[in-house]
Amino acid sequence: MRLGSTGALWTKLNELGARPGAINMGQGFPDFAGSAVARDAAKAALDVPALNQYAPINGLVELRDAIRGFYERSYGSHYDDDEVVVTTSGQEALVASLKACFTEERRGVLVMEPFYPFLAPAIAAAGGLMQPARLSSPGFVLDEAALDAAADATTACAVLNTPHNPTGRVFSESEIDAFASFCERRNVYAVADEVYEHAVFPGRTHIRLADRLRERTISLSSAGKLFSLTGWRVGWALAPRDLALKVSNAHTALTYSAPTPLQQGVAAALKAEDGSFDGVPFTFGRNAEMLAAALTARGLDVFPPEGGYFLCANCHEPAMAFVERLADETGVVCTPLNVFYATPPEDDTWVRFTICKSAAHVDRACEALAPGAWLNKS
Repeated sequence: MRLGSTGALWTKLNELGARPGAINMGQGFPDFAGSAVARDAAKAALDVPALNQYAPINGLVELRDAIRGFYERSYGSHYDDDEVVVTTSGQEALVASLKACFTEERRGVLVMEPFYPFLAPAIAAAGGLMQPARLSSPGFVLDEAALDAAADATTACAVLNTPHNPTGRVFSESEIDAFASFCERRNVYAVADEVYEHAVFPGRTHIRLADRLRERTISLSSAGKLFSLTGWRVGWALAPRDLALKVSNAHTALTYSAPTPLQQGVAAALKAEDGSFDGVPFTFGRNAEMLAAALTARGLDVFPPEGGYFLCANCHEPAMAFVERLADETGVVCTPLNVFYATPPEDDTWVRFTICKSAAHVDRACEALAPGAWLNKS
C-alpha cells in the first residue's frame, strides 16, 4: 500500500473537512452520543475502586459472559469462556489474531480488495505480508478464483470483512461458502472482521463465517461499532480454544488489557441489547436511501449498500478531482476509493461516502448536493 501518498491524501481530506460550513461525509464515525446504557454503566463503574484498575487479560468476567450471551441469542453460536478474548479495539484484535495465525514459514495475509486503509498497517504491525485479491466487477463480488490467484505457499490466513468496508457488500451464502472452501483447500486460517454485523439492511442477512468454518475462524467485533462509541476502543475476538490462547498471548504483549470501566459499560449494553441497537441500523439504511437519491440526481451511479457504514458511487471522472470539485461546489466532502487499494484500479472514478451519521447530518448533505444549493447561499 502507498503509505506515504495515502497519508498525504488523508491530510488533504481532513483539510477539506475542516473548511467553514463543510459537511464531512468522508470519515466513518457517528456524530451522536451512542448507547446510553453503556455510558451510564461506565459512569457508575468509575466510582467502584476495583473497576479503575487492570482488568483480567481476557476481559472482565461480566463482559465475557455478556459477549457469549449476545452471540447465543443473536445467532445460536455457543462459545466457552476461554474462547473469548477482549481487546483494546477491534484493530488490536485484528493484529493479535494475525499474529496467532502466523508461523515462521507462513506470514501471508490474503485480503479482499478494496479494503479499509488500516488493514495494511495492521498486517505490517503483525509482521505479515499483504496478498490482495480484488473483488470482481460489476458488483464487488467475491470470486474464489481470485482468492486462489492471490494465495501461495506462504499464505497463513485470509481476512473476510462482512459487511464490507468500503463497498457496503454483505456477502451472500454462496460467497461465504466459496471463502470457506478456499480456506479448507489451502489449509489456512480465516479472520472474520464482522465489526458492522449489526448494520445489515432489509433484504440481506449477515452470515457468520464461523458457523461454516468454526475450527479455522477467528471472529472479530467491536463495541465501538455496535454501540456507536468509536472512541471507547473495546473489541473482542472469538475463536476455538487453541487459537484463542494464541490471540490472548499476542494481546498480552500488545496492550495487556482493555479499559476496565468501559468494559463494564459494554457488558451492560450487550446484556440489554434486544437486536434493535437503538434504531441505528434503520437510520443508516434510511441515510443510504436519501444519499443515493441525491447523488443519482447529480449524475453519479450509486452502488446500493447492503449494510455497514458506507456507500460507494461512480462519479465518471478522476476520483480526487471530483472530491475537490464537490467540496468546492457543495461543501460535501467524500473519499476517493483508490485509497482502499494496494494498487490503484484502472477505473479510478469511484468515491465513498459515509452513512453512519445522524439523519440531520445526512439531510444537510443531501440539501447541499442539490444543484446550485451551495452557490446560492447568502
